[in-house]
Amino acid sequence: MVAAYAANRVIGADGGKPWHIGEDFAHYKATTMGGVMIMGRATWDSIGRPLPGRTTVVLTRDPAWTPGADGYISISNAPAVGVTAAMELIGWDDFYGDPVVLDPFSVTFNPGTSAPALDATPKIVVSQTTGLHPGDTVIVWGSGFDPAANVGTRPPLSGQRSGVYAVFGKFAAAWQPSTGAPSSTRSVIAQRWALPQPSLGVLDPSGTNPSFVEIDEHGRFTATLTVTESAASGDYGVYTYPGSGAVNAAHELATPVAFAS
Repeated sequence: MVAAYAANRVIGADGGKPWHIGEDFAHYKATTMGGVMIMGRATWDSIGRPLPGRTTVVLTRDPAWTPGADGYISISNAPAVGVTAAMELIGWDDFYGDPVVLDPFSVTFNPGTSAPALDATPKIVVSQTTGLHPGDTVIVWGSGFDPAANVGTRPPLSGQRSGVYAVFGKFAAAWQPSTGAPSSTRSVIAQRWALPQPSLGVLDPSGTNPSFVEIDEHGRFTATLTVTESAASGDYGVYTYPGSGAVNAAHELATPVAFAS
């Protein structure tokens, strides 16, 4: 991702950028040329046209917003699109990811739009929730998961920050550890453990174990899960809950999913 923000983390004001610096524009052009730029509708409105030499993808929550005649693309209510070319995400517009190519400026501006902080409420977005087939993969985007909120009560992270499990599984209606539900209510089919540093470094010092993903300082993580069917009782879904025995009802989330009939 490419991002530019001021020293006080301001990234926009009055619907546009509060600065005009030639070196910044040149760096952005060189970084994105020949690629695919993914932007929110508000960022599109501030630019007003496709930029030469790049494909523009516009994300919007408004189903009535339609593409114009100049060839840009509208994708409604979609967190991602399968574009094979190199992609650059521009504008914050409620989404932000890694890796990030930063252009930090030493000046400050009156706030208009600021770089993201930790979301007040944890949430997850799942790339596909219906029409799944065994062997498909889904991507789970988590945000608002305070990396310091959960402390393990049992090994391997007893007394340390223990993050959350991101699980595809078949769970009972009452599955939440905070209610005292036993582990037998949670049939785990695929799992990733989202951990903050330094706990991630403890369990995956080489950074090569796909069972672990990182929760960043803003409480965000991305996990990929492979779905398969199970004969266990319960409801298919993507679930999150604290790891290593920690209990935190705010981090117990569920998104129902369904296989194709």
